[in-house]
Amino acid sequence: MIDQQAIKKSYSLDKFLKLREKENYKVQKIIQERYALLDEKDQLTDDEISKFCIGIGVDDSNRFDNFLEIAPKLSDQQYWNWLPQFYTCTDNTYRYKNIIKTVFGSNRSKKKYLMTDEEREFLNNLDDKITIYRGMTVQERDSDEFGISWTLDEEVAKFYRDDYRRNYATANKTKCIVQKTINKSDVVAYLNERNEQEVIYLGRSNFDSEK
Repeated sequence: MIDQQAIKKSYSLDKFLKLREKENYKVQKIIQERYALLDEKDQLTDDEISKFCIGIGVDDSNRFDNFLEIAPKLSDQQYWNWLPQFYTCTDNTYRYKNIIKTVFGSNRSKKKYLMTDEEREFLNNLDDKITIYRGMTVQERDSDEFGISWTLDEEVAKFYRDDYRRNYATANKTKCIVQKTINKSDVVAYLNERNEQEVIYLGRSNFDSEK
């Protein structure tokens, strides 16, 4: 006796796999065409840059890789204007921990475009000395080689210590909060697109306290 239900399921699966293969081909073609721009053009337009940030085939795992690829094709203003969007929308940034410092520490001109007018005004109105917090692994704390993302809000640091799991390389490691008091002049940028009062800080020194 022929199992009509099994035949139907088999046909549906085969159809699904063919559709997925077709879609994957389309995505790969779009990605190839996008990267062909890097060979064809000396400088990308903002519309072209956006396709590397939020276009088809871009996700939280490869977005920052895209920025590293296109950086040589960006003007100084574009570099700083787009960097926060590529950075803050990338997961598992631990694997970029060394290159990120180089990227944010670049000596390119027009660095003011790293922040919005509102973010710059907020930073300018802070006291000359500020307290920042970072949720991190105990291993990072003991190494004294800190990541660059800190926050003015201790509750945000607690979230990264207790709940955040999308830095897969550190998800199962013991974590703590490190608190530092720094000179505002040492802050590279204040970013608040995610409402996390993020402070980009490249300095290296002994931690002030642990929580």
